[in-house]
Amino acid sequence: MPQANKVIPFVIVLILFVGLQGLLVWADQCKTAEETAVAFTKAYYGLDEDLNELVCEKNRTDGEGADMVDNFFHSVSTEAQALGHNFNYMRSQLMRYHVTAHEVSPTEFDVHIEGTRKRSIHPVFTLVGKLFFLGDKYAFDQKLKVVKEDDDWKVCGDFFTPTAAKSIYGSNPI
Repeated sequence: MPQANKVIPFVIVLILFVGLQGLLVWADQCKTAEETAVAFTKAYYGLDEDLNELVCEKNRTDGEGADMVDNFFHSVSTEAQALGHNFNYMRSQLMRYHVTAHEVSPTEFDVHIEGTRKRSIHPVFTLVGKLFFLGDKYAFDQKLKVVKEDDDWKVCGDFFTPTAAKSIYGSNPI
């Protein structure tokens, strides 16, 4: 019997740990409008292929049925080739940002996100640039309309125009 008394506290702590871990994982799955806006901005400037999952249904295709995100990536790639670079040269990584949100309705938020970003050809290059203060920083300032669609937050707006492709790499470093 004395052996069982030594094991019981360990088992109780283990059960509490597993239960708390499950609760924290569930809580982390609950996205907010602000988190969606930040994820969209990171994917937008990082030229991430998962960008399509963060865009509302009405903005996924244009009037002709073409995929807006694919068209956007194509225009960015064309712009990179015109500069003599490849697609990865146009990627940026957010360095610092500030988010403010205004609730329009329970299913719609206006989110303002501003900050700085650096070119991110490769994440390691960006880290080295950050550590040694190398590379230019570019300011960004976006106003996003975030709506609840199928119990998920999605970003709506006209972000995939050809002129938006030119704003990816920026022309005025700070």
